[in-house]
Amino acid sequence: MGPQAVFLLTISITYGISSLYSHNNDDGGDLELTILHTNDVHSRFLSFNQNVQPCTEKNRLHNKCWGGAARLATAVKKFRQLYKNAILLDAGDQFQGSIWFTTLKWAPIAAYMNKLNYTAMAIGNHEFDDGDQLLADFASNVNFPMINSNIDASESKSLNGTFVPYILKTIGEKTIGFLGTTASETTEISRPSRQVKFMDEIDSLNSLIQKLKKEHEVDKFIILSHSGIQRDVEMCNQTYILITPSKLKVRHFKSYSWMNFTQIYQMIPILLINKFP
Repeated sequence: MGPQAVFLLTISITYGISSLYSHNNDDGGDLELTILHTNDVHSRFLSFNQNVQPCTEKNRLHNKCWGGAARLATAVKKFRQLYKNAILLDAGDQFQGSIWFTTLKWAPIAAYMNKLNYTAMAIGNHEFDDGDQLLADFASNVNFPMINSNIDASESKSLNGTFVPYILKTIGEKTIGFLGTTASETTEISRPSRQVKFMDEIDSLNSLIQKLKKEHEVDKFIILSHSGIQRDVEMCNQTYILITPSKLKVRHFKSYSWMNFTQIYQMIPILLINKFP
């Protein structure tokens, strides 16, 4: 069968949990994969209400609190116990957004992400807000790979070698390719150094997908994209990926997130967790 992919996209987010179940492959094997995913957490470690303000006692009484590191940790623990082959991914923008980042920068982010044992993380535009060095310090203090497929940081003294274009993981008997993208306009909206080059997301993905198909016989891909919805839909349309929709099931567990979004575009499931309804 053709290669399969899941795009984890980004706009503003709290926390979300989705499950992808790939069933009855042509080669006779089944793959059940549970994807726990976050994006645009923006260093909000404490729960908040619908106005994105700290939860009050009244909010808690009426069950009107969302997000927070403790709630996320509880959800992750629960679903790892319930579902086999669970992986935890982040699509970027852990930086910026609260007093925690303003005062303590990357340290508390690395601590809680390490504690939750993330599988991988993409790089968001806000990860560059304080320049190359801060991102490099964060990357060197986390216990999971940071993935980006469309950035060339080889000329950056700080960032050279701190992230990888892809990773391969064998889950069950299937090898899955994990790739990541960052918005190519990040140079205009954040502060990477001039030594960091952003390439076209689609061209970069196509090149890597073809490479992984040829050299490693990978036919399943998860794309951690931080490029915006419009660009993500273009990726679905223009990358060398084909999915048989009858063989995929996507489920959301809405009690743990504020707002969920799933779209099937060109037979590719797009998953994101949205912050504002």
